[in-house]
Amino acid sequence: MSVAERMTADRYLAMAEEDPRRGLQLIAGEVVVSEPGPVHQRAVGKLFVRLVSWIENGDRRGETFLPLDVKLDDVSLEPGPGESLSSPLLPGFELALDELFPG
Repeated sequence: MSVAERMTADRYLAMAEEDPRRGLQLIAGEVVVSEPGPVHQRAVGKLFVRLVSWIENGDRRGETFLPLDVKLDDVSLEPGPGESLSSPLLPGFELALDELFPG
């Protein structure tokens, strides 16, 4: 699919404020509509449970609330089996992707 004009993140965020529909993402300058399916919803549920446990079992850990825009610069998030989710912003948190997407 060709795109007539690439969209900037600032323009996309301004558009999202005017029309706050869910399921829109800006990927490589293109607005992509992606509605979550059952596999995604199950993974989100499992991730939520693990994050709540991590928050409740550590000192000085808190939570944030939506809406929350996540901006990634030239990052590919396509981990595979045997890999895990972690972040320097969440010390001690790690979640094996096999737990989110079993066999």
